Amino acid sequence: MFGIGKPRTKFGSFMDKHGYMQGDLPVNKNTATRLCGDEEYDPTPEVRSKAIGFLRRKGHDVRPDDFWPE
Repeated sequence: MFGIGKPRTKFGSFMDKHGYMQGDLPVNKNTATRLCGDEEYDPTPEVRSKAIGFLRRKGHDVRPDDFWPE
């Protein structure tokens, strides 16, 4: 299912690379779609915190600026 030509953000590519699904994220489905596929989307600090917290709980050493500019 991965790599079927859909546009991905850095965050979305990271999720794909590590085998996580958008539905695994602790955010609304529409928000997850925007996080993973919309380069123009600038998530709120709360959404960034939830997304980064999810990856950290999975054992990844990531920071918000790895995916989104400050």
